[in-house]
Amino acid sequence: MSVAAKTGTAQVGARNEYINSLVEGFFPAEKPRYAFAVVLERAKTGTPQNSAALAMRQTLEWMIAHRPEMVLTPSPGDIQ
Repeated sequence: MSVAAKTGTAQVGARNEYINSLVEGFFPAEKPRYAFAVVLERAKTGTPQNSAALAMRQTLEWMIAHRPEMVLTPSPGDIQ
């Protein structure tokens, strides 16, 4: 499944100690069914796990593993 997304960050604080992290987009990219926006405010700078994109990826992975009917669109040849 392909996802169309745009990320963004903004530094926060006098010494840029924190970031605001944003990702928004939709999926499946070919035939959009869902839109999303994830915002993490004041995440510690330099901590990769404090990323909105990572949070969305983990959410999509959970959806594919536990609710595939919600996110996976069958190809015409797959329908029986």
